[in-house]
Amino acid sequence: MIIQLNAADLPRLHLPPLNGLIMSGPREAVWGGRFRVCPKFLPTGDASTLHARRAAMQPGMAMQSLVIHPRAAVSRSSAVAFLAGRRLLEHPLTADLPGPVVTSPAMLPPYAGDWRGVPLTVLLTCEGGEHRTLPMWELMSPARYSAWMSAGCP
Repeated sequence: MIIQLNAADLPRLHLPPLNGLIMSGPREAVWGGRFRVCPKFLPTGDASTLHARRAAMQPGMAMQSLVIHPRAAVSRSSAVAFLAGRRLLEHPLTADLPGPVVTSPAMLPPYAGDWRGVPLTVLLTCEGGEHRTLPMWELMSPARYSAWMSAGCP
């Protein structure tokens, strides 16, 4: 799946040089038909998928996005992963899949327990119309992966 993003829409994330999770929080309506989310950063001891899998299973996480942020990643890469995750929550092909959406700018293992790491492609349009193709990863729960395959998602 190719996710098209505009660099002007990327959130400005100020992240510490730590491994952690970025959690989207609930979506809030603001004026002009636009929405905002208030992400929070939770430090973790490492950049493994275990922390994201545990957080994703908490009640109330179904319509949220999580980003696995390794300390080696630059904030912009995690901002791209964050916005890609939010778009996956709203995209017609993936909006009805069981959530939450877990993304990462770093390569994920193909299997993490019974979860699956799936490669995605982000086409980022920068100022001046330049296009950049960026690799991205989604970590899917067994229920999300099964629904994704059944829906014929690429």
